[in-house]
Amino acid sequence: MRSSAALTSPPWAAGQSGFHPPLASGSAIELEPPADVAVMRATYVDPDWARRGLGSLLVRVTETAATLAGFEHFEALCTPASEALRRGFGYRVLERVDVPLTDTVSISMAHMRKELVPAFAPAGSGAP
Repeated sequence: MRSSAALTSPPWAAGQSGFHPPLASGSAIELEPPADVAVMRATYVDPDWARRGLGSLLVRVTETAATLAGFEHFEALCTPASEALRRGFGYRVLERVDVPLTDTVSISMAHMRKELVPAFAPAGSGAP
């Protein structure tokens, strides 16, 4: 087993620029989300810890935090592996994005979105 941390996951970004995958040119893809969209900027589970539920836990925790903060939507730019995971949580593909990793290599990623269920009903909404 590696001595590195089991996982890292920077928090979702609120009202900040969207997706920032690193590109060979040193630039980044900029997608500006609307104010009601929380964006998962990056999630990583060390391969030594894969298939133990950590990715699912990260999805649940970040969605819950975004919901409690009042966001209505959650977005992520997903690799093929994370796309499969997020589909299982009800995400849909908005678009496919080819992200160049080097001058000759790129990866197809899925820009995905999920509608969040409000954590609290607004006062006077009639909801329980």
